[in-house]
Amino acid sequence: MSPNSIYEPDEDSMLIGEQVMKYHKIKFLDMGTGSGYLAGIAIKNKCEVYAADINKKAVDLCKKKGI
Repeated sequence: MSPNSIYEPDEDSMLIGEQVMKYHKIKFLDMGTGSGYLAGIAIKNKCEVYAADINKKAVDLCKKKGI
């Protein structure tokens, strides 16, 4: 993966996502958020979400999505 590409959800993200769906109204840190997939699930569960990524394109994408 190139340093400027955005990580898209894969099998590992889906497995973690299943666990994230179990939690509601908690503080959630998504370090290396990539596409924001997990942060998005946490937001839907009314969690207080903090998402970060070293890749500016990923951060811009998440801002555009409202993450």
